[in-house]
Amino acid sequence: GDSNLHALLDAEGAGYTCLVHVFLAGSAMGLAREDSHSGYRAALLDDLRRVPRGDSVVLKFGQVDCDFVYYLKLVHDASLTFEAHLA
Repeated sequence: GDSNLHALLDAEGAGYTCLVHVFLAGSAMGLAREDSHSGYRAALLDDLRRVPRGDSVVLKFGQVDCDFVYYLKLVHDASLTFEAHLA
């Protein structure tokens, strides 16, 4: 999760019940990996399985995948397109 997620903590004052889970230093792309080192994939899937039918779920992922990881990989492979990075 991104630090912007903390804004949801204020939503309860507006009449919403929010269960907020902040996953620091995680990435959306890392969730695709079954062997994720952080364990966030398993934790997120477990949380989603317990959401009552009819409840809304908001997933907010940070910009690390776009603003950092892509450029880090681009340093190692100058031909990497953004579309290929997202695939």
